[in-house]
Amino acid sequence: MGTAEEIAVLLKRASPAFRLIYTGLSQCGARPGELCRAQIRDVDWQKGRITLAEHKTARKTGKPRVIPIGRNFGQTLQKAIDHRQTGPVFRSPKGEAWTAGNLSSTHRRLRDAAGLPRDLVLYLARHRFGTEALRAGVPLKDVADLMGHASVTTTEMYLHRDVTELASGQDRLPQVWDDAGPAAAI
Repeated sequence: MGTAEEIAVLLKRASPAFRLIYTGLSQCGARPGELCRAQIRDVDWQKGRITLAEHKTARKTGKPRVIPIGRNFGQTLQKAIDHRQTGPVFRSPKGEAWTAGNLSSTHRRLRDAAGLPRDLVLYLARHRFGTEALRAGVPLKDVADLMGHASVTTTEMYLHRDVTELASGQDRLPQVWDDAGPAAAI
């Protein structure tokens, strides 16, 4: 999934334009292609959302992709849009719309230049979002909705939990038996 330290090393070498879209990805859980495709006209500040008619699962769901705009993500969007009225929300260093391909290759170039592991790929920002949202106590169904998944089964594949978290879950259960026999709590 990439540690916070690895991501910091990667972003240290990145352009402001790359840091901005990477921050947006980390804050909203959208697919890279979705934020690359987002246009200023898709942003509805009143309703607090970005609505994309064309997206990866449009044929399957028959619905637009709605990306909620929370406070932090909203600040990132405002910085990306600035005073512009039209065009892509996030622009590359050349001022053009990012594509998923050039965003991914930029990530790969930064990763390799920093000597980071090859399995640290751009899409892990999405995985990290799902994992961190769950750790923060966001219900699984809400995480699925935030990520644009029709099923929580898909969302579960994005969640990376470590053994420490699982052990903590064990400790929250009531103790029904100990070495002296039935626990007093029962």
